[in-house]
Amino acid sequence: MHAFIFLRHAESEGNAQGYLQGQVDSSLTAQGKAEAAALAERWKALGVTFDRLVCSPLLRARQTAAPLVAALGVEMEIEPLWAERSFGALEGKPFTDIYQVQPPVDFSAPFIRVGETGESQLDLYLRACQALQKLVNLPQGRYLIVSHGSILNKTLFAVLGITPQGHGRSPTFQFDNLSYAHLTYDEANPRWRWIGFTSPAQWDGRLERTWKT
Repeated sequence: MHAFIFLRHAESEGNAQGYLQGQVDSSLTAQGKAEAAALAERWKALGVTFDRLVCSPLLRARQTAAPLVAALGVEMEIEPLWAERSFGALEGKPFTDIYQVQPPVDFSAPFIRVGETGESQLDLYLRACQALQKLVNLPQGRYLIVSHGSILNKTLFAVLGITPQGHGRSPTFQFDNLSYAHLTYDEANPRWRWIGFTSPAQWDGRLERTWKT
């Protein structure tokens, strides 16, 4: 059995300043660093353990992972497949400016590269499938993946058998900062099982008790 926690990074400078990050390498804010440290101490106190932490190479993800590595004594692997979606020329631009573009920017067009040179939904979906396949090919165990909202969305698409859809028809999974999804994969069946989803505002220990030592 494989158990996976898919965790979005803590608050970053891009989140706080309201610009589209994509693969722009912004750091965590002071609040984000404090939140990541608090989560690490919370999981340590609950006796949570992982066999490996797999992390996006982007700074905001690595800074989220750092206190978890220190508190839980887990080995970290940097995996480029877990980087955030590339948004091309839109990266670094304020959302207020992006939303004023005419015609409107369509982030959900399945085959069109966003921001001229960025990844299409299909590009991102295929990358998520590659990342997911690498995970299930690991030895059985418990794995923490620290990544980003867009790529984690497409990971859940792959798990649930959803293909990228056109604008207005594509579902969205709301990964707030430090929210996470818990899934297991039974390769003997094979079958995915959805255990739960939670965010900092909902932390009460119930989900975490299902995967601690």
